[in-house]
Amino acid sequence: MSKLIQTQNLKKGFKRQSAQELPILAGVNFSLDPGERVAILGKSGAGKSTFLHLLGTLEEPSEGKVFYRGKDLFALKETDLAFFRNQKVGFVFQFHYLMLEFTALENAMMPGLIGGLGKKESRLRAEELLDEVGLRDRLDHKPGQLSGGEQQRVAIARALLMRPELLLTDEMTGNLDAETGQQVMELIGRLHQKYHMGIVSVTHDENLANLYPTQYRLVQGRLLS
Repeated sequence: MSKLIQTQNLKKGFKRQSAQELPILAGVNFSLDPGERVAILGKSGAGKSTFLHLLGTLEEPSEGKVFYRGKDLFALKETDLAFFRNQKVGFVFQFHYLMLEFTALENAMMPGLIGGLGKKESRLRAEELLDEVGLRDRLDHKPGQLSGGEQQRVAIARALLMRPELLLTDEMTGNLDAETGQQVMELIGRLHQKYHMGIVSVTHDENLANLYPTQYRLVQGRLLS
């Protein structure tokens, strides 16, 4: 079975005012099988978000490669990378990044409209997903009319609209109380059972990480099992 996503000697650093590079990732080798769920733990500033952004091609590595089903992502043209991000990957962040002027339904439809799915199909998929995440009665509500947990559920529906093979989540329960966070994690578990996407979740929360069958820890730029 080919790996869904894989990294090879992945390095990332950021320039400081002194022109020296501050190392964040120091040669990370990682792989994820289709349908596999992995949690990556680490302290604040350990590079968890940076690693996730590299997997999703939101940032470019300083060195190393990221492969998706054997294809070198950063060797692709920007239009192909945009297609990859829209069609193959779903993102759920700590902050939901919903568009405040649009309803829950319109927010969830957005990837389909951007990706050429068409308004009718985008709406059908969005309605189905919002129903699945328990928001059947909130379709016409704007983010300001929703609780934090409801807003994050809209973000999850949006992330899954294009039926991605890979879901990347970054501290997705970080702004939620413990009970709501647990509900969101249970929801992700149910959606995984239905859609069988690979999931990489970065978190500082040991309890959340314990819900995943595979766990790694980022320490001083290296990924430890």
